[in-house]
Amino acid sequence: MRVWSSLQTKLTASFVVLVLVVSALGFVCTVLQAQRALHDATQDRLRSTARLIAAELSGADATAMAGLRPGDEDSATFVRIRDHLQSLRAADGEIRYLYTMRRDGDRVLFMVDADYSAADTSAPIGKEYLYDGPMDHLLLGFAQPSVEEEFGTDDWGTVLSAYAPLRGTDGALVGLVGVDMDITVAAAKERFLGVTVFLVAGGGILLASLLVLVFSKTIIRDLRRLTATANAVSQGRMDIDIDVARSDEIGELAQSFDRMVVSLRLMMALGGRTQTEVAPQ
Repeated sequence: MRVWSSLQTKLTASFVVLVLVVSALGFVCTVLQAQRALHDATQDRLRSTARLIAAELSGADATAMAGLRPGDEDSATFVRIRDHLQSLRAADGEIRYLYTMRRDGDRVLFMVDADYSAADTSAPIGKEYLYDGPMDHLLLGFAQPSVEEEFGTDDWGTVLSAYAPLRGTDGALVGLVGVDMDITVAAAKERFLGVTVFLVAGGGILLASLLVLVFSKTIIRDLRRLTATANAVSQGRMDIDIDVARSDEIGELAQSFDRMVVSLRLMMALGGRTQTEVAPQ
């Protein structure tokens, strides 16, 4: 029971709890801000990637895509552009899907899917893209580079998509290129971020706890010395030295104890002399 009621335990526990609370709040805020920054960086990177791929495909390839019709999947033009898309995707390990689309009135149709003939879920020429949610960013992609705000789920999984317009050799709009990042890539980044921040915060908490423990031990050590001095004085011992050298409030208390001991010595010395002078001859 003495351990739990000691001042050292109370000080250490109080400081540790304070450090834990502050660290927990800081950890949550840091992770949330870092995740937001990571998401923004991912959006910017996807938008830039879509812009670069669109620049690569615009011109002759875009003009050739404009002439593709359903059933042309085995044509040399389709195969060449599909293989080109595959090579562009292979150059960036974070791209999950790469494809081109065009508008037909209110409908959005696939032109060339890099996964065509390689996956059962690939889209042939002219397949309509159907999505239950808003397609504002996709439609904006026909005019300028754009990126979805959050991950969306469709027939191809949960992805973050970016778009950029494709223009033919004459500068006319042909369609757009779509670049998808799978959520597993972003989730892995966020897990790594969370673990890193957790390790840094945990190390900080451990270091702070050790500092608090050392700090509290020095305080308790000097308080115990003062207690021992007070006990010795109460027993009549005046030949003691107060071995506490501090510049804080405990040091001031130690100096007061020292002055008290000196005063008691003088009083006892004067008292003894007076008794000797008045003693009968």
